[in-house]
Amino acid sequence: MRWLLVLMLMLGAFVWCPFAVSEEPAPRVFQVRGTVEVVRPGSSEVDIFHEEIPGYMQAMSMPFRVRDQATLTALRPGQYITFRLMVTRTDDWLEEPVVIREPVFRAPLTHDGVPAPQPTTAAELKLLKIGDVVPDLAFTTERSDAATLSAYRGHALAVTFVFTRCPLPSACPLLSRRFREVQDLLAARPASSHRLLSLTIDPDHDTVAVLATYAAALGADRARWRFGHANLPALTLFSSQLGLGFWQADGTIRHNLRTLVLDPHGRLHVVREDGRWSAAELVQDLEQAAAVPAP
Repeated sequence: MRWLLVLMLMLGAFVWCPFAVSEEPAPRVFQVRGTVEVVRPGSSEVDIFHEEIPGYMQAMSMPFRVRDQATLTALRPGQYITFRLMVTRTDDWLEEPVVIREPVFRAPLTHDGVPAPQPTTAAELKLLKIGDVVPDLAFTTERSDAATLSAYRGHALAVTFVFTRCPLPSACPLLSRRFREVQDLLAARPASSHRLLSLTIDPDHDTVAVLATYAAALGADRARWRFGHANLPALTLFSSQLGLGFWQADGTIRHNLRTLVLDPHGRLHVVREDGRWSAAELVQDLEQAAAVPAP
């Protein structure tokens, strides 16, 4: 019986030994503030340009995962939020987002000079749907030519929105690099008539001359890829219908991402809401758009 008692004591010590079970330590918790850029319900992620997290991470734009899909339903681009960032050895996620400020779109002026009401909901934004005819937009190119979006009818057209001072490699610089890659792929298809257009969302700074310098640095072929400077009120109204928001904060411009593909009849064919697409994918979008029959 004594040996049985000893065995039971040994088993008890093993069961209750604090080293017998490896437990995940409690997550570190950081209180963070930032601006929502892109919401991705399909992947349970939200891109946020966050402020510096002291002792952990400098200010930057990055995707955060959420564990509760319902968390995403209250978030939309342009919101300034505070949230808890939970970090363990093997995982991290966002919790408890609280909206501090709703998006501020720079709205066009009314005829009497009073700012128009700023859109705050999808219904008020009148978001365009795939297949809708995209409204016309007048702009000036980097070569000082007057142009309109409707002048591209007859061509499949990819449009993106950038500004030349954008500091985030994963935002405007990435979109511009992708467009250069698309241009190179299209150059190998001389029979294609697809076009590319980059519109600045910082027309106060990005003058025609600035855009010309930017285009030259990218090696843009003006026969296929142009850069546009539009009137700010018209650009704001146009972009709001596409779910694109941009606003000034902390001496720079905060914005989400949009890249569009229009078919030769001026209808919206594809909307890409981030920079996670390849040049080959956008070329495929253009090819498919070019094949869309007339209405």
